[in-house]
Amino acid sequence: ESLGCADEGFVLWSDSSIQDRYKTLMLLGIHQSISCVTYFVGYYFLSGSPCHWQLLLNEIPALWIS
Repeated sequence: ESLGCADEGFVLWSDSSIQDRYKTLMLLGIHQSISCVTYFVGYYFLSGSPCHWQLLLNEIPALWIS
């Protein structure tokens, strides 16, 4: 069982702009575990692929904040 997609995704969490955007979601009162699950589950159904983490982490949170 490959963990490549998950590994790639979590590496992207080190990006400071993603961290800042995620912290903004926390300030808006969205619980960490719920928002994280929503990112990955929601994007899987939208894209048909769970591996496009960069788009997931950048575009969907931006839509939530804007």
